[in-house]
Amino acid sequence: MTPATWGSCSRAVAAVTLMASVLAAGACRVEIGPPGGAADTCADSAPRGKVVLYTSAYRELTDGLAALARQRLPDVELVIFQGGSEKVAGRLDADLAAGRAGADVLLVSDPLLSRRLKRDGQLLPWTSPMATPVDRRLVDLDNAFVAARASTMVIAFHTDKTPRESVPVSLAALLAGPDDTVARDVSFGDPLSSGTALFTSVVVGQGDVTFLGALRKRGAAIAGGNAVVLQRVLSGERRFGVVLLENVLLSRARGEPIDFVLPTDAVVIPGDVAILKDTANPTAARAIVDLILSPAGQALMRGDLGRMHAVDPRAPPPAENLPPLSTLLDNRPLDPTLLEKASLDRAGLLAAIEGALLQP
Repeated sequence: MTPATWGSCSRAVAAVTLMASVLAAGACRVEIGPPGGAADTCADSAPRGKVVLYTSAYRELTDGLAALARQRLPDVELVIFQGGSEKVAGRLDADLAAGRAGADVLLVSDPLLSRRLKRDGQLLPWTSPMATPVDRRLVDLDNAFVAARASTMVIAFHTDKTPRESVPVSLAALLAGPDDTVARDVSFGDPLSSGTALFTSVVVGQGDVTFLGALRKRGAAIAGGNAVVLQRVLSGERRFGVVLLENVLLSRARGEPIDFVLPTDAVVIPGDVAILKDTANPTAARAIVDLILSPAGQALMRGDLGRMHAVDPRAPPPAENLPPLSTLLDNRPLDPTLLEKASLDRAGLLAAIEGALLQP
């Protein structure tokens, strides 16, 4: 090769190298986010750093999720704040009032909260590739959130004290009949402190809280969360408890004399996962969402740690003789208009419920 040819070749290689460097720099940029540091937004960068998850999932499930994250995302530090859905919502609202969300990812069984945060512009949309199999009825049209699990309210009863054939077959039947014999035997969670009880009362009453008022006037015990409802049934204080399926399955696994009837009008409560727009680490936040929606994450949801319906239709129901999630959604479809209306006036809804529970 002549010197002239060698020089031309060297200049060509240098030009190609320079162009590759420019393209690489343009393809991967660093954005400065809120306090906490810079956020790498390159789609190809490996997830790393801290991710804070606010969740209402039970401790057993959050422990399993943390272990899965350590295994699958070793460079990500997952920090979890766990509490009831109302407690999580309260902490997040306090964060936002102070200037920014303290969470990167949110996983709660409060569909009204997800819709409110989206409407307020607090969520960072993410089209997770792991959400492809999920029923479209459980996916936000703008990909601001997607259900990662589905809870179901069932009617629990004490197997030693109550024959199965005497258990109401629907939530509507709790108010059926001319007398108060059924309602007096019912325990129902307090919707002012339990997000699942709130959502159930909204759906059953189609936004009208007279359902709860009628239950209370007929003698139902409306107080506490799911654990309290279940304890009232186990103690014999009440024959029937409207409670989360996972609570009953866990109690039954412990050998306690409890079983359930799946109501024909069962309420499906989506447990949405979403990314907060304030996140300082969007790459790792997306990786956590993908992990939750992955087959391994969905196995946690329906397995011994979660005991609820996974949103991945390939996963079987959490217990025998339970229909798939799609059937439950067919039986009582989620009404987007109702949910949006309820999320718009949450304060008014809670005030109306409080009035219904306190009325003479």
